[in-house]
Amino acid sequence: MGDTPDVGCILFLRFSLYSLFMSRAFRILILYGSQTGNARTIAERLALHACRLFRLRNYPADCPASLIHVSSADEYQPLHELASEPGPVIFICSTTGCGDPPDNMAAFWRKIMNVRLPEGCTFPISLRFVVLGIGDSSYKHYNHVAKKLYRRLVHLGASPLPVSLALADKTQDIGLGLADDSAPEGIIACMQWFIPSLWNTIHSHYSTSIQTLGTLSFPITWDDLENPEFVASLQSRFVVRCLKKHDTGPNTVNSVNGTQFENDKYLTERIEALLQHDNSLFKGAPMPSRALSFVVVSNERLTPEDYFQDTRLIKLELETPCPDGSLKFLPGSVFHVQPTNSLENVLAFFTITGIDPSTRIRVEVLREAQRPGEHIVPFPLPGRLSDVLSDSISMAWLVTNYFDLNCLPSQFFFSNLAATHFRRKQVASESVSAERIQMECERLNELGHACTAEAMDDFYDYVTRPRRRIVEVLADFPCTAAFIPVESWLDILPGPIHCRPYSIASAAPTIELLIAVVSFRTRMLTLRQGLATTFLARCPVGSRISGWISRPVYGFDFTYCLTPPTHPCILVGPGTGVAPFRAFIWYQLSRASDNGVFSTPPNVLFFGCRFSKKDFYFQKEWERLEAEGRLKLITAFSRDGRAMVAKNRTYVQHRILENAGLVWSLLNEAGASVYVAGNAKAMPAAVRESLVEVVRDCGNMTDLEAEAYISNLESSGRYQVEAWT
Repeated sequence: MGDTPDVGCILFLRFSLYSLFMSRAFRILILYGSQTGNARTIAERLALHACRLFRLRNYPADCPASLIHVSSADEYQPLHELASEPGPVIFICSTTGCGDPPDNMAAFWRKIMNVRLPEGCTFPISLRFVVLGIGDSSYKHYNHVAKKLYRRLVHLGASPLPVSLALADKTQDIGLGLADDSAPEGIIACMQWFIPSLWNTIHSHYSTSIQTLGTLSFPITWDDLENPEFVASLQSRFVVRCLKKHDTGPNTVNSVNGTQFENDKYLTERIEALLQHDNSLFKGAPMPSRALSFVVVSNERLTPEDYFQDTRLIKLELETPCPDGSLKFLPGSVFHVQPTNSLENVLAFFTITGIDPSTRIRVEVLREAQRPGEHIVPFPLPGRLSDVLSDSISMAWLVTNYFDLNCLPSQFFFSNLAATHFRRKQVASESVSAERIQMECERLNELGHACTAEAMDDFYDYVTRPRRRIVEVLADFPCTAAFIPVESWLDILPGPIHCRPYSIASAAPTIELLIAVVSFRTRMLTLRQGLATTFLARCPVGSRISGWISRPVYGFDFTYCLTPPTHPCILVGPGTGVAPFRAFIWYQLSRASDNGVFSTPPNVLFFGCRFSKKDFYFQKEWERLEAEGRLKLITAFSRDGRAMVAKNRTYVQHRILENAGLVWSLLNEAGASVYVAGNAKAMPAAVRESLVEVVRDCGNMTDLEAEAYISNLESSGRYQVEAWT
């Protein structure tokens, strides 16, 4: 008995050896920071590339079939695990606001920028990384996050992968790619050399750990990666099973080729019944899971009916009151709205594709490789899909709540559509000719492979300039859309629909949102409309919406101005940028009246808009507060009178210069803070330049001294900017 191996010891030894192997096993780690979903889409595409291109050498039979991990940067924790990564780390990140990281990278950013991390030894020199930034050079803080992250990783000891720069700017750092949406070829100009170079470098650098799969030979090119046949060979992100149709009535779809439904009214009622059934799966909880249900109390248009800009003041209340009877939040908080697709777009999708909205599917995490010897990327289920793992969901629910039909299609979308012709053999029917299918396939290839200046100009003419939406593209390719199986749509359509944050324009417990409805014309026949703003504008009184309140990580912090002894504020809020300042002013005034302990110094509000008679938001409130001596209001109306001529227009930055003495005295003598809110394109930079000029002239400083003065305000939190694109 003493010589017989103990079963427990054998299992422990086997587990220990397996753990040792896995702790040293090669893997590719892909971390993204994405605000609008572009960086996430690219990260997931790279994960699928790597999964298709590489496999481990000599891995044990019971080794998990995944050597690729992809997630948001915030989901990767703890940070010190990064030091032990055995393979390359790929960062893909965008920049939001005024040089800030995206929301799903904010926590990671704070940790890696911690000044207490030891220089040169936080990460070993063997930790290899690359950074791909997604940005737009027309903005001041172009790819700021990517550049700063790259420098920080090098500073902490990590080494960039020697990605070839033969086709790139020779002045650029090795291992750093900066994609520019304003370039003639768009972000593809960077990606078409950076991504193939990345895979070629990994192949050569880690040749002892990995081997290649398939028929592609290295070095590979961008054409290899975006070839429809290669795209068709990429794994599906999820396991999607098509189940029986939900019994809600007869099929209302009369054709798979995009003809109209026989009875749109009946179809609408049917979709509503399906949505009601599927929403019950979530036990009444709104989407997403952290959201609460709010009721629209009022929906008031602030601008005249004949004015082009429809601006709304929307008041919300919790459907179920808080336990303590009031909703609490601080000024600077934002309300996240979870919009849904319009009924028009939902009906159009089912008309074009011929899918029955009652078709039910079950979505599961992919856990096993589809073919022997291959690896998988186990993508987590996004949104609320993880809440219904044990049940099915209707296509009506997915198309209404999950797929983003209103966004502009990316090139990946077109290459995915083109790949469907290789996944499934097309057979011409009586109503669809083989020539039509071939024509659609060729056009999809052109749009999905556009990488020259001429090809990108064609792409811009078709997608970007007219702002052609996903649902309209599907209508242009009816044969392709009609032949796509239900199970494939999760790999083709973008989703989930992103929530939209809006600054709360009121003090707690009231929630009021100042919304400028996005609506404009291009050469398309129908208006271009923003998904979330149109969704909100259409909400009638009494309707319910999903949302939640949060303090943005890089949003306004009014602590300095609210802590006794209080200091005045210089508030610069043109247009709807005035929303957070209205919340702050009323919070400050209500707090002062409640405790009566300290007096509130009068703040200065620089407000700008086009016309004093059309979009002067909260005019009566500001004028009353000014008459009471509790606010100094300075306005700039850029289109009034002679200002219709561009050179005569006056903006908030001009008013700052005109009131230089007042601004300087507030900054230098009263210890005022500056808060700026609005569009990130040009206004924040122009306001900053004006303030530098004020400090230089009124403070008798040189240009360098004035710049240092403003920079000191920024670093100390006395100059804050919240901008959006």
